Amino acid sequence: MVVLVSMGDGHRMGSGGEGRVGKVSRGWWRRWWWAVPVGLVLVIGALLMIDLLWTAAGADRTRQMDAAQRTFTIVVGLGGAVTLAVLIHRQVVASAEHKRQLEDQTHRIADAERRFEHAERVAAATQHDAIQKRAQELFSKSVDQLGSEKAAVRVGALHALDDLGQEHPKRRRAVMDVWCSYLRMPPSDPPISGQPTKLELNGEGGSVVTSRQVWPAEELQVRATAQRLIGDHLRDPRPEADRDDTSPEPFERFWGAMDIDLAGADLHNLDFNHCHLLTGEFGEATFSKSAGFDGTRFAGRANFAGTRFAGFAGFAGAAFAGLAVFSRAMFARPARFDGVTFARDVRFMGAVFAGYASFGGAGFAESVDFGGAAFARQSSFRGAAFGRYARFVEVAFTGTVDFSKTRFTGLAMFLEAEFADSARFCEVEFAQEAGFAGAAFAGHAMFQEAEFGEDASFVGAKFAGPASFGRAKFAQTLRFLGANFAMPDRVGLEVGLHLVFLHLLPPGWRAARRRRGSRRPADDGPGRVLERDPAFSNSSAVSLDSSSG
Repeated sequence: MVVLVSMGDGHRMGSGGEGRVGKVSRGWWRRWWWAVPVGLVLVIGALLMIDLLWTAAGADRTRQMDAAQRTFTIVVGLGGAVTLAVLIHRQVVASAEHKRQLEDQTHRIADAERRFEHAERVAAATQHDAIQKRAQELFSKSVDQLGSEKAAVRVGALHALDDLGQEHPKRRRAVMDVWCSYLRMPPSDPPISGQPTKLELNGEGGSVVTSRQVWPAEELQVRATAQRLIGDHLRDPRPEADRDDTSPEPFERFWGAMDIDLAGADLHNLDFNHCHLLTGEFGEATFSKSAGFDGTRFAGRANFAGTRFAGFAGFAGAAFAGLAVFSRAMFARPARFDGVTFARDVRFMGAVFAGYASFGGAGFAESVDFGGAAFARQSSFRGAAFGRYARFVEVAFTGTVDFSKTRFTGLAMFLEAEFADSARFCEVEFAQEAGFAGAAFAGHAMFQEAEFGEDASFVGAKFAGPASFGRAKFAQTLRFLGANFAMPDRVGLEVGLHLVFLHLLPPGWRAARRRRGSRRPADDGPGRVLERDPAFSNSSAVSLDSSSG
């Protein structure tokens, strides 16, 4: 009975019961493998009992009792063995069933998670599409509103684009392009030309006439809003020492360095101080972008103080009608200011030009201050015209510098300036005082055919390389007091001096009257020439005539 019950329970557990989720297809052998050893045990036990009963059939009662006792023992043992086998089988079946249930549950959970993730992806994609569609609609609507005749609508469109860029970083580039495009395009109502102003650029009568433009007040408000938004998103509020750090955005309003194109735009009271213009990083990064201000017209004040130009900075042909401030600006790549006109004061104090800097043909009507600026590579001011005051005090020219054919209408101060390479001042015209006191010329200092209209001071100047003053003209005092010529044999002082003024000459040189019979041009006029003092040379004195080759 125990065996049958146990076998029945085991069969029920194997075939299915409560908690079974689904049928598992199995072969008959995997279902009934336990019946084989149980059947063998029963057969062997039955044979043993038959053998014992057969043997004890003709024996005495004692042996029959003993056989019956053994038979009972065998039957009990067989029953116990069968029961144990069935229990073991039931335990194995229960464990397999439990494992299968766990696997089914795991599969159901994984399937539910996959369905949930798919639903999330679908929802996210749907939401993303909806957001992008809404953003695109807002972008298109805002751009259309920029063409509105009402200034208030245009201002609202600019702010709508601002909000769009804040929420969608990937659209910031497009928003910045729209703002720059608006500033480049002429307004629907053209500005009214005001009283023309004349900007003198050179001493040959040449000048540039510029007209002051009177813009409608409403249009000025719209443009001021666009300029302010551009500056706010390009300005890095971090301290100067932390700006090379590539950490995440330091300020929510800072969109990172971007290249902008404002070439030919009309800007009014522009404030780009401490902005990061152009993409890229300092160091070994590759710079491929540029800041386009070629031909831009700056009305009012233009503030680029502390601005970092990480790529090419183009200001060729730009016109600054008001104060222009570039103090402590950083030009990491070439900076081009060719043909630029500054109608008012210009400030480049402490500016750093890491790349080539070109100011060829630039016009500075008032004062310009480059005090403490650094030019790391070649720089050129060839053909530039400086007005009331040109200050290059303590400027460091690491590369070659070219001031050839430049005109200084006012004072020209190069005090304590450092020229690490050759410095060209050929055919320069100094209309007023020219000060080079304390300047250091490490390379070739070239002043051929330079004209000094008033005092020329080289007091304490250091000439480590050759110095050429061939055919230079000094109308008033020439001071070389305390000047140091490291290569006196390569100093060319083929100059013409006025008779009535004091000249403090470098050691070894003296002024002498022009010798009879010496060649001199018809327009040379009365004067003296310089010659080597015999006390400083074993050879005879050599007159360096201004007309000599």
